[in-house]
Amino acid sequence: MKKLFSLIMVLSLLCSNLGLAYEQYKPLSKIDLKLWGSIEDLYQSIPNINKAECEIRFFYNGSYMRETLNSTISESDFFLVANFKNKEANIYCDKLFYDIKDIQGKSINHEYTLDLDVCGGRIYSWDVRFGLAYNELTLLQKPGFGANPNILKEWINGFQNYSNKEPEIKKQRGESKDYKDIDGKFYKTFANVRKWSDLIEEDEKKIQVFLNTVVRGNDALGPVSNFLSYKVSDISLNRTGYKCRR
Repeated sequence: MKKLFSLIMVLSLLCSNLGLAYEQYKPLSKIDLKLWGSIEDLYQSIPNINKAECEIRFFYNGSYMRETLNSTISESDFFLVANFKNKEANIYCDKLFYDIKDIQGKSINHEYTLDLDVCGGRIYSWDVRFGLAYNELTLLQKPGFGANPNILKEWINGFQNYSNKEPEIKKQRGESKDYKDIDGKFYKTFANVRKWSDLIEEDEKKIQVFLNTVVRGNDALGPVSNFLSYKVSDISLNRTGYKCRR
């Protein structure tokens, strides 16, 4: 009886801290990306961030503004805008690189993108995306990652730490033959989609989670690419227009 009571207490404690746990979770363990983390801490933790291409979008003096870091806006002004108290901003960065393992288990410094929503300099929504090749091209020395790359397995484990939802699976085929090979023959395309999603609620918090993998290909070549995305958002944030309050 005592063991049963202890188990119930542990499960209750885990369930009551799911939303809080996502504030500690990092989808890329080597950088400081987490829910309600500081945008400046994240920026400083990303290697070679100066080589990335980042935009910040925000509402100012009645107009929607879009500025490019180190091009139309300086780094200091970038953070000044991102840290406006009770103001929203969206930050999008590509040409970022992170080490992930390919289908052979080799570490590959691969490009990814980040899409962030911030309130007062704190990240209330993050979206990490990788566009990966499915097959290895040995002659061209191009890595392949297959249907279940290591980074996806890590994300699935992270998702399952906070949710028991099963993925939604869809297999889609093109109505017409859209792919043309070098001989001029046309083939149908396809997309195999797996999507995990959940709304985690505890106390007054609502954390929306989406994890997707989309394998695309055609009947001539088979699977060609695998697009991965992992998005977590605190949708309990008080938002009015372009103002926000945690």
